[in-house]
This record gives sequence, C-alpha cells and structure tokens, in this order.
Amino acid sequence: MDIGNKKEPLILFGGDIFFFFIALWLTLAIRYGELPAQELLASHLAPFSILAISWVVVFFIAGLYEKHTRILKSRLPSVIFNAQVTNSIIAVLFFYFIPYFGITPKTNLFIYLFVSFALVLFWRLYLVPSLGFRKRENQKRYVG
Repeated sequence: MDIGNKKEPLILFGGDIFFFFIALWLTLAIRYGELPAQELLASHLAPFSILAISWVVVFFIAGLYEKHTRILKSRLPSVIFNAQVTNSIIAVLFFYFIPYFGITPKTNLFIYLFVSFALVLFWRLYLVPSLGFRKRENQKRYVG
C-alpha cells in the first residue's frame, strides 16, 4: 500500500474542514455586506465547529473520502450537493433543538449551502488533482 494513498483521505479531510470555515466567513460577509466583525464570527464559530464534525461524517457516509470520488468527476457535484443539503438539514435541526448558542442563522444556512458547495467542489475538482495523487497512482500501474 502506497503511503500517498493513506495520506490522501487526511488531506481531503483537512481541505474540507478548511473550506467549511472559509465558507462560513464568506457567508457572513455576503449576508451582512461587510467583513464579519470578530464578535459575529465568534458567535457562529462555536456552533459551526460542532456542526463540522457531523458534516465530515456525512461526507464520509457519502463516500467522499474514497478513491472512486476522484475518478467519477461527473458524479462529484451531485454527491457533494446532496451531502451539503443533508448537512444543512442537520444544521437546521441542530439550531432548532439546541438554542443554546443564541443564533438562528436561517438565511446564513441558505447562503452557506451554496458557498460551501462551490468551495468544496472547487477544492475537489481543481485543487486536489493538482496535488498529484492520481498521477502517482497511474505511474504505479505502469511500473510493475
């Protein structure tokens, strides 16, 4: 087993988390028409950090950390979109049943769905291939 193949899911995971939080920042900027103030970002960061754990689980269940998602690029947008719709439903339920955080980001969740979908899709379709995982995999096939 190639160590690059073991690292790839971790890199995908790290990139997904990174882009989830970039999407949150962009969502707040879009929603409020200005760079998010530290207080606004802080009020959203804790609950969205908790939600990121469930979002990664949904991505895992959707197979987004498996090898075939890199190969079937034509299916990748629909798989990511469906996962993000599921993640949004989880987030709505989270904020409805756990009002502890004092925010009800209905509009933010709607914007977030599209922003996070676009960022994660860009990450998966354009940035991940530039990391060269598939190239190494193809080279292994022809070498031996």
